[in-house]
This record gives sequence, C-alpha cells and structure tokens, in this order.
Amino acid sequence: MRIATANQYDVSVEQLLRRQTDVATQQEKIASGLRVNRPSDDPAAAGAAERDRVRINRIAVDQRALEQQRAAISTAESALGEASELARGIREQVLTAGNAGYSARDRTTLANQMRAFRDQLFALANRADSQGVPLFGGLGGSGSPFADLPAGVQYQANGGQRSPSNTALPGTMDGAAIFMDVPDGNGSFKVTLGALNGGTVWTSTGDVLNASALTGHDYSIQFSVAAGVTT
Repeated sequence: MRIATANQYDVSVEQLLRRQTDVATQQEKIASGLRVNRPSDDPAAAGAAERDRVRINRIAVDQRALEQQRAAISTAESALGEASELARGIREQVLTAGNAGYSARDRTTLANQMRAFRDQLFALANRADSQGVPLFGGLGGSGSPFADLPAGVQYQANGGQRSPSNTALPGTMDGAAIFMDVPDGNGSFKVTLGALNGGTVWTSTGDVLNASALTGHDYSIQFSVAAGVTT
C-alpha cells in the first residue's frame, strides 16, 4: 500500500487540530474551575448536575418559606400576647365596675375603656404578616378574616391552619379556633333574660354551693323582683 505525502500531511494537521481542541478544553476547565462546562463534555455528569441543581433550588425555596413561617409565627405569638393583655384589661375593668361606690358615669367611663380594648383586640385578630397575609386567616378567604357586623363579629375565612411549604410549621393560624371557639356561658350553662323581662340583673359564672345537689340534669334559675330587690 502506497501512502502519499499529502495523506501524511492531512493526518498531521488533524492531530494538531485535535491537540489544539484538547488544550482549549483544558484551559476552559482551568478558567471555570469546572470539569463539565457543557453537556457534551460528560452527558451522565451533566444530567446528575442538573438534578442536583433542581434539588438545591427546591431547598432554597423551602428555606425562604421556612423563614417566612418562622416570622409569621413570631408575629402571631406577639399578637396573642397583646390579646391576652387586652383580655386581662377587660376583665379588670369588669371587676372594677362591681364597685358599689361607682356611679353610672363611672361605669360609662369603664364601658368606653372596654370598648377601646375591644377595638384593639379586633385589630389584632385581623393583623397581617410582612407579606400582607392575615396571620389568623386559617385556610384562606377573601379580605380580612374577621368582620365587625351589627349581629356581632363573624369569622369569614375557612377554619384550619395552612403551611405554604413542605415543612410542619404553619404560615397562618386558625383564627376561628383561637378567637371564636369560646364556651357559651361557663361551659356548662348560660344565663339569659326572659322575653318579658324588662328589668336588669347581673350574674357570675356560677358556683357549686352543695356538691351533693349537683346531678348534671338540666335546670333553670328563676329571678323575681320584689320591692326593688332581685332574688
């Protein structure tokens, strides 16, 4: 077999070009610090790197959501602390109003103070986090979770708690369970006015004076007024 000089020349040029390509590839790896700069360098490694990149991005998203949830929980905890202080203030005002030496004007002043406490408590229940999401919005709803209606405060969101990520920490609290699930009366019975009752009366949550007389059956308490004295 005869090999021409031209053929040897072509082979030499091809080898030189291949070496130049290899040198350029190594220089690119040195400059970037990466072994794989494009999928064609190592398809298997490129696929593994892409999967790892997706996983890292997902972890970063979860971390941001976790930080938001932690901030929301911290804000909700602060709001509940303020709500407890307001409820304690209202209770103290109610106890103060029982002072027999207070006049109607004094009790009106106390009522106005309790109304201010109540308005602050309502604002706390509708407080939102840094993203504008209501802290006590439960599973979500339109607008603020609590509405101050003529018939009373109503919860307009869906009960429950929602987590915006795969973590166990909630991003929104169940406002219905926190603020609305209040026992009726003292949890055992409640006191109401009769339809024909045009007078006024006050009552406490009730005390058991004779334990042997407590049977657990339904019962009612009748009030009567004689000579201005309620019995």
